Amino acid sequence: GHVSTGPDTGNCFTLPRVVKYDDELQQLIFEPLSEQEQLRAKTLGTLGWTELLPGVPMALDSGWRDVDAIRQAEVSIEIGLPKCPCSLALNISGLVVYYLEYVPPSIGVSHVAKVSATCATGCGPGVHTNETLQLKPSDTSLSLRVFTDHWLSEMYWQGGRVTTTLPAQLSMQPIGTTPALTLTASFVEMRGDQASCTPALHRAQAWAIDSIWVENGELLA
Repeated sequence: GHVSTGPDTGNCFTLPRVVKYDDELQQLIFEPLSEQEQLRAKTLGTLGWTELLPGVPMALDSGWRDVDAIRQAEVSIEIGLPKCPCSLALNISGLVVYYLEYVPPSIGVSHVAKVSATCATGCGPGVHTNETLQLKPSDTSLSLRVFTDHWLSEMYWQGGRVTTTLPAQLSMQPIGTTPALTLTASFVEMRGDQASCTPALHRAQAWAIDSIWVENGELLA
């Protein structure tokens, strides 16, 4: 897909995607090509099971900054479905913030979540996207797959049930600063004791993305 990154920076393309139809959800799914995983280079870091405390930002890139690779990286995040309504915010250097508003299923309420994104530069003020993420009764976790580049950020929610592409001018940050990646959880409403409601980060892993270009010698080898 074609993406305009603003009058001063030009245009880009999204990642190539595989389009599938999910019969249970009765909707199209947009997944990154499986070959994209072959571009994963150095593992920048991993995080295991961690509670997401209300309103406390968690630095997902702690220990990754020595390579300054968030400008061109892939981050995979899995979060357990909480037992009470809550919101999550994934902040990429303050340039792009992805939001998820989750309400557990109940009688008369379908199993869905609202996802949106705000872009600080290049795509105007305010919420740029606002979509519904369909969830299945069998879902026990939320998956987020984020790609960041010098000019773009792409989010694939729940394996591509919702995709978001936004300009994110990571290359335009002041010299000496490093892109940061944080995750914040907050409760919309408390039900029961806090321990049963607190969402948990199951895992997070980040990779540097290798170049797509190949040398003639590699092709002839």
